Amino acid sequence: ISVSKSVQTAGNGCMNGLSIEANNKFAVTCGQDKKLNIWNIQSGRLMRSYKNDSITSELYKCDIDPSGTYVATCGFNKTIQLLDFFSGELITQVSGHSELVTSVKFSPDGRYLLSVGGDGCIFSWRLADNLVKTMQDRLMELYASAQRRS
Repeated sequence: ISVSKSVQTAGNGCMNGLSIEANNKFAVTCGQDKKLNIWNIQSGRLMRSYKNDSITSELYKCDIDPSGTYVATCGFNKTIQLLDFFSGELITQVSGHSELVTSVKFSPDGRYLLSVGGDGCIFSWRLADNLVKTMQDRLMELYASAQRRS
């Protein structure tokens, strides 16, 4: 293993979460700044930064769905947010944990979002059919694009 790029992110505070999107072009981080930050992996440049009014506390973790369409975040306010990767729009927000949510992860098929929290609970959230369909359609587009290139 060797370092190919190092980026100083002064001013953003501590970063707690990191996820990489399906094409390996972008990384998403979250943390003390209460923002979802999208970075170009190749250049190390900050491409977009989303701050949503529903995010009222430090973000702890984030995960990108298998198609790279949605980002889930969780944090100290005991909620989970689902955001559109491309616009930063809040799709939905859910709660159920009685303590901070310490991690979120999409299932490989994109049908579920799992969360764990400081309360010792594991939640399995079933995603709405229209969200799953959007992810499946995007995966088909990515697959077709990859086939044309090879």
